[in-house]
Parts: sequence; structure tokens; C-alpha cells
Amino acid sequence: MAMNGQEAEQMVAIVDHELRFTPMAQLAREHLQAGQIGQVRWVDVTVTLPAPSGGRKWDWWADETQGGGVVGAVGSHVIDLLRFVLQAEVSGVSAHLKTMASPL
Repeated sequence: MAMNGQEAEQMVAIVDHELRFTPMAQLAREHLQAGQIGQVRWVDVTVTLPAPSGGRKWDWWADETQGGGVVGAVGSHVIDLLRFVLQAEVSGVSAHLKTMASPL
């Protein structure tokens, strides 16, 4: 954390794309490199999150008016995972969001 503006200007901001380091991602990449899986032409990713538990308050994760929720939080990680596993650039992305719960 920067203590002032000058320190903040010297900081580097990064996103921790940790999914590429999971055993699943490593194995999938190895299988593709070895030719054990055919050419990948299409990938469909579904992310489903459970309802908040433990009294968690209604927040931006569930409110579409506050920045996209899970797409903003997880989307870049999924894209990075695909780029890593496939060793290719992603040519297009689309998303459909649905909140199945209501504010308390």
C-alpha cells in the first residue's frame, strides 16, 4: 500500500491470474500440447455461484447496476485460463447474467 501519491505512482498494478497454475490447467495444457485432445474450436464456460450464506449482505456481486458482478470479478481469470491452456488468443467473449436471489 502506498503512503502517499508519489509512492502510488511508483507502484505496479497487476491481476493475479492464478487459475493457470491449478493442476487442472496444467494437465489440460499438457494434453493439448501432446496432441491427446483434438483441435479446440469452441469453448463454453459456465460459472455458477451459490447464494450468499452466513448473513452476507446484498452487494455488488448480485447487483447488475454496480459493475457486472461475477463477470467483472471472474471474467478476466477465465479468459486468461483459456489463453494459457489453448496457447491462443481468445477471439470473442459474450456473457449472460442472471441473479436468482433477491435483496433481503
